[in-house]
Amino acid sequence: TIVVTTPISLFFPMAVGKLLDVATTADPIITPVTVAGALLVVFGLQGLMMTTRDGMLTVAGERMAARLRRQTFEAVLRQDMSFFDETRTGELLNRLASDTSVIQKAITNNVTSALKSAGMVVGCTAMLIYTSPKLALVSVLVLPPGGIVAVYMGRFMKRKQSEVQDALAKTSQQAEEVITSMKTVRQFAREANEAARYGGMMAETRQLATSVGIANTLLGTGIHVAANISLACVLGYGGTLVVAGEMTAGGLTS
Repeated sequence: TIVVTTPISLFFPMAVGKLLDVATTADPIITPVTVAGALLVVFGLQGLMMTTRDGMLTVAGERMAARLRRQTFEAVLRQDMSFFDETRTGELLNRLASDTSVIQKAITNNVTSALKSAGMVVGCTAMLIYTSPKLALVSVLVLPPGGIVAVYMGRFMKRKQSEVQDALAKTSQQAEEVITSMKTVRQFAREANEAARYGGMMAETRQLATSVGIANTLLGTGIHVAANISLACVLGYGGTLVVAGEMTAGGLTS
């Protein structure tokens, strides 16, 4: 479905530019109503394909998660007894619950988003070159700094997310130890101590998760600013091309 929905998304800016050109010229064949009607049909097709894609991803993701949990559990059962002596039960349970969900999201949503983004980048670049090679050159010169920052922040977030998962596993392990040994904890009146210990571990986990959230916010802001700078440069230079008669206002809009 990405093969269909991505070209439709790329077609929309060109259609808007064509609509603007048609509105400013007297064309008896291609009228604004004709262009708008064609857009309605295309958008209906896009909505249908996107619904189909999301439904298929949901079903596939749940199947992958269930299969991954089952295979992970079977792999745990095949380990030597020394593995269970060295590995805590809480950590294993957290791996089955949390890590599989992260992998499920990476396999489905993230991969799909990456494919769609790659298609949009290639398609937008091709359309921009087709519309105006000069504008394409301006965009290419502006975007690389933002791309470098995005790659760096992406690696940082990946490393921090791994630390968050490890911290969550440790907190689950601690909770499992306390709950399974509740008689001993109650006998020595250690409830407050264990609660404080667990609270400290959760505070560390929260700090790690917060750093990931801040990094994600900075990444989104950086991409937004880079895109706006690129847009401003394209509009500024494109405006001079329109004034010079080298391209139409609709071409610049698209």
